[in-house]
Amino acid sequence: MISFNLRRLLNRDNLFVLVITAIIIVLILMPTGFEERFPQGAERVRGLVLEVDNSGVQQFGIVKSGAQGLRVKILDGPFEGRRLTPPIHYWVRWSWINSSRLATSLW
Repeated sequence: MISFNLRRLLNRDNLFVLVITAIIIVLILMPTGFEERFPQGAERVRGLVLEVDNSGVQQFGIVKSGAQGLRVKILDGPFEGRRLTPPIHYWVRWSWINSSRLATSLW
């Protein structure tokens, strides 16, 4: 028969792990304010990247920074079919990241 010893279960190490786990869960569930980061009246739409212009990008060692020119076609929403050139300024720390992707560290 397995005996249940509460004192042994709640030793110092296990208690530390439980406290840190509780803090992490609270921080994950806490609202950050980024949920409302879009200005009033902003429309979220999907777009297709048609052209990429990296002529404004400079590389300093492993850091890339500058302005990247894009030509984007809006795929849905009230502006569907329009072609736009949004301003994108970014700073990327790793030189192996493909700077034509919007998934890089954009500012």
